[in-house]
Amino acid sequence: MRSLHIVAWSLTLASACRGGEHSEPKLVFPSRVAPPLRADGIEDVVVSRADCRGTEAELRNTWGAPRNAGAGVLRWSDRDTKWIADLSHKGSGCQLVFTTARYFGVLGHAPRGLAAIRTGTTKEEVRRIAPALADAQVAIDLPGITGATHAITFDRTSNRVEDLYLILPSRAVEGLVMAWGPGPTWIDPSTSTASRLEPLALESSILRFHHYMPFEQWLGGGTSIAVLPNDIWTLDFSAFAKAHPELHPDIERPYTLTLPATESSPFGGVIAAVDLENAKFVEKVSFAFPYKTPAMRDRTIALLERKWGPRKQTDGLWTFERADGVSAIDQLGQIVVYITRRR
Repeated sequence: MRSLHIVAWSLTLASACRGGEHSEPKLVFPSRVAPPLRADGIEDVVVSRADCRGTEAELRNTWGAPRNAGAGVLRWSDRDTKWIADLSHKGSGCQLVFTTARYFGVLGHAPRGLAAIRTGTTKEEVRRIAPALADAQVAIDLPGITGATHAITFDRTSNRVEDLYLILPSRAVEGLVMAWGPGPTWIDPSTSTASRLEPLALESSILRFHHYMPFEQWLGGGTSIAVLPNDIWTLDFSAFAKAHPELHPDIERPYTLTLPATESSPFGGVIAAVDLENAKFVEKVSFAFPYKTPAMRDRTIALLERKWGPRKQTDGLWTFERADGVSAIDQLGQIVVYITRRR
């Protein structure tokens, strides 16, 4: 990993001497927003100057009027060059920080340090890939973007990755949107990765990466659900609960079982409600697939019918030609599926 490009003019670096006095060399800025030097990489370029007289005026003349980015920061950006530049004054000096949208690369892909890590990965595997992240108690610096950090959290029960995230300054968020298009959520089917941008205090945002199981794989072949435990209908409940620590008591429902996430709910997993018969056997399992668009609704219904056959309306519920004990309903922006134990 190369370090950030840092260009610093001071009394001791690259100074010109006239009559015993040191002066900073004049910066030559390109005609479009970009660092004042060749910068073909994807990491930040930081330019610091001890004497900033005339710099802001020159940038306004070259790049046009800036935007106020908060906290006394002026910002220029250019979709053609893919660079964002922030100017902040520090007394008589100033600092320019350049971030390129190219850092974020392909839509939905986590940056280099996180690319090989997925939600559900064990802590031991993470330690082999990124030992600093595996053992860090707080977010640590993200190489390549000034002021950005990244972190991983682990589920306390399974010790598997629960959350991967970056904390990005607003300059980097602008680069992210420039690279990936409007958010706040992006789905990358090629890697089954979902990314979501969430607001955070102090002019920063958090970018989360979660991985999901494609819906077809989640459903599986045959008439049973691939992700449901094989022993859910056969074990008495005490034995089933002991075998499945992911089963939790729920305030509103007797028990819930967290199933793998799909593209319809990539950030929270699928929460299945588990109903019991006489506290001895699992009697019914139900879960929901939310949809935000008609296309997602139609796709969900088509996959359910592919698995269980054509649906028909019965007493307000859908039933399916090839699936006894399975019903579904479309309500409140989600398809809710009910599966009853066969006797």
